Amino acid sequence: METKFIRINFNNVHAKNSETEEHKAIIEEQSERGFKYAGYFPVKMGPSGKILIADLVFQR
Repeated sequence: METKFIRINFNNVHAKNSETEEHKAIIEEQSERGFKYAGYFPVKMGPSGKILIADLVFQR
């Protein structure tokens, strides 16, 4: 089984949420390449607990 990690950054707005739309295109692209989305792993979190950077995990 092959595993692939792709890092995404969340747009962090202080005193609000952190958001991203980047994941949608990445998941679609990897699906076309034969990978299945397996989950994510938070890599960096802010002091309030918001996820700032995460790795998307794909397998085939």
